[in-house]
Amino acid sequence: MQKLVVCIMGDSCAKFLDMCFYSVLESDKIIFCWGEEDRDTLDKYNEWCKKYPDKFKLISLKYDQNNKQQNGITRNFYLKYLKENYPDDWCLAIDADEVVEDLGKIKEFIQTANEGLYSVKMRHFHNDLRH
Repeated sequence: MQKLVVCIMGDSCAKFLDMCFYSVLESDKIIFCWGEEDRDTLDKYNEWCKKYPDKFKLISLKYDQNNKQQNGITRNFYLKYLKENYPDDWCLAIDADEVVEDLGKIKEFIQTANEGLYSVKMRHFHNDLRH
């Protein structure tokens, strides 16, 4: 049976973590890549760890808000971690302000999917379209 690891990148996102984590709770492992800035985010993460101690793993890399390449740097950081620690598992990478509608469909899909990179359709929830 194929395993699914979800990797979530985020910082200053405590208000979204409940929705995000809940939406991927059926995964085999949740790796949270924290940007080392916001203690509220870390506190929220720790709340989930207490409830599900074997489900979550924290990795961290200082997020430099002034570096336009930081998203790519952070993604390469967690992808390297995943490659070293979960080389045979499937990985779903999302941001902390994203939720997965039906993780069961993804878990079902990976049981028969060919190896590769798949880009899934995303829906966005906007409040202020001026930005």
